[in-house]
Amino acid sequence: MATKDITDSSTGEDFEDAEELQWVLAKTLLDANAHSTQALENYLLLTHRGDGSANLDSVQESIRRAIDEHETIIEELELASEAVAEWQNGE
Repeated sequence: MATKDITDSSTGEDFEDAEELQWVLAKTLLDANAHSTQALENYLLLTHRGDGSANLDSVQESIRRAIDEHETIIEELELASEAVAEWQNGE
């Protein structure tokens, strides 16, 4: 099967095959999951600690990072979908 270069929008690097692209997408999903988990942990600390020690700025920042990561995932998945369609169509 002929390879077709696909460019990662965030780094400008070319992916030479589907396996490399799959790894990058999996890593992106893992990163977003980590940020979501951190946001959840901060939120739980905020809601279950009655001593006022929770840092609202930290919770807000964690949520913002999680949102940003998920937006990146959507962009990367759309690019991957387009690339697969191009490969299937032999473009």
